[in-house]
Amino acid sequence: MNNLHASDDIYNKAQSKGNVSLVFGFLSIVTSFVSIGLILGIIGFVYGVIGLRQIKSINQTGKRKVVVGMVCSLVGILLTIIFSITFGMLLFS
Repeated sequence: MNNLHASDDIYNKAQSKGNVSLVFGFLSIVTSFVSIGLILGIIGFVYGVIGLRQIKSINQTGKRKVVVGMVCSLVGILLTIIFSITFGMLLFS
Protein backbone atom coordinates (compact mmCIF):
# COMPACT_ATOMS: atom_id res chain seq x y z
CA MET A 1 0.00 0.00 0.00
CA ASN A 2 1.59 3.25 -1.05
CA ASN A 3 1.07 6.64 0.53
CA LEU A 4 -1.62 7.66 -1.94
CA HIS A 5 -3.91 4.82 -0.90
CA ALA A 6 -3.20 5.41 2.78
CA SER A 7 -4.04 9.09 2.37
CA ASP A 8 -7.29 8.24 0.56
CA ASP A 9 -8.21 5.81 3.34
CA ILE A 10 -7.64 8.44 6.04
CA TYR A 11 -9.57 11.01 3.97
CA ASN A 12 -12.52 8.63 3.60
CA LYS A 13 -12.53 7.92 7.32
CA ALA A 14 -12.53 11.63 8.10
CA GLN A 15 -15.35 12.22 5.63
CA SER A 16 -17.40 9.36 7.08
CA LYS A 17 -17.00 10.81 10.56
CA GLY A 18 -18.24 14.11 9.20
CA ASN A 19 -21.28 12.38 7.72
CA VAL A 20 -21.96 10.57 11.01
CA SER A 21 -21.67 13.85 12.89
CA LEU A 22 -24.10 15.53 10.52
CA VAL A 23 -26.65 12.71 10.72
CA PHE A 24 -26.48 12.44 14.51
CA GLY A 25 -26.68 16.23 14.82
CA PHE A 26 -29.81 16.33 12.70
CA LEU A 27 -31.35 13.42 14.62
CA SER A 28 -30.56 15.11 17.92
CA ILE A 29 -32.53 18.17 16.82
CA VAL A 30 -35.45 16.06 15.61
CA THR A 31 -35.55 14.02 18.85
CA SER A 32 -34.77 16.93 21.17
CA PHE A 33 -38.18 16.71 22.83
CA VAL A 34 -37.16 13.27 24.12
CA SER A 35 -34.07 12.62 26.23
CA ILE A 36 -32.51 10.56 23.42
CA GLY A 37 -31.69 13.85 21.69
CA LEU A 38 -29.06 14.52 24.33
CA ILE A 39 -27.34 11.19 23.72
CA LEU A 40 -27.45 11.58 19.94
CA GLY A 41 -26.11 15.11 20.22
CA ILE A 42 -23.17 14.03 22.35
CA ILE A 43 -22.33 11.19 19.95
CA GLY A 44 -22.57 13.55 16.97
CA PHE A 45 -20.36 16.13 18.64
CA VAL A 46 -17.70 13.56 19.57
CA TYR A 47 -17.62 12.21 16.00
CA GLY A 48 -17.38 15.79 14.74
CA VAL A 49 -14.37 16.55 16.94
CA ILE A 50 -12.63 13.36 15.81
CA GLY A 51 -13.42 14.05 12.15
CA LEU A 52 -12.25 17.66 12.44
CA ARG A 53 -8.93 16.56 13.92
CA GLN A 54 -8.43 14.04 11.15
CA ILE A 55 -9.28 16.58 8.45
CA LYS A 56 -6.88 19.13 9.96
CA SER A 57 -4.08 16.57 10.24
CA ILE A 58 -4.19 15.68 6.54
CA ASN A 59 -5.18 19.15 5.24
CA GLN A 60 -8.20 17.94 3.29
CA THR A 61 -11.53 19.52 2.44
CA GLY A 62 -14.79 18.68 4.16
CA LYS A 63 -14.34 20.85 7.21
CA ARG A 64 -17.62 22.65 6.60
CA LYS A 65 -19.68 19.46 6.82
CA VAL A 66 -18.04 18.48 10.10
CA VAL A 67 -18.57 21.93 11.59
CA VAL A 68 -22.23 21.93 10.55
CA GLY A 69 -22.63 18.51 12.16
CA MET A 70 -21.05 19.77 15.37
CA VAL A 71 -23.28 22.86 15.41
CA CYS A 72 -26.39 20.73 14.82
CA SER A 73 -25.30 18.43 17.64
CA LEU A 74 -24.84 21.36 20.01
CA VAL A 75 -28.23 22.81 19.03
CA GLY A 76 -29.82 19.39 19.65
CA ILE A 77 -28.16 19.17 23.07
CA LEU A 78 -29.30 22.67 24.03
CA LEU A 79 -32.86 22.08 22.79
CA THR A 80 -33.05 18.83 24.76
CA ILE A 81 -31.91 20.60 27.92
CA ILE A 82 -34.36 23.46 27.38
CA PHE A 83 -37.27 21.09 26.71
CA SER A 84 -36.38 18.99 29.76
CA ILE A 85 -36.23 22.02 32.05
CA THR A 86 -39.45 23.44 30.65
CA PHE A 87 -41.28 20.14 30.96
CA GLY A 88 -39.96 19.65 34.49
CA MET A 89 -41.12 23.10 35.53
CA LEU A 90 -44.56 22.49 34.03
CA LEU A 91 -44.79 19.10 35.65
CA PHE A 92 -43.92 20.27 39.15
CA SER A 93 -45.76 23.60 39.17
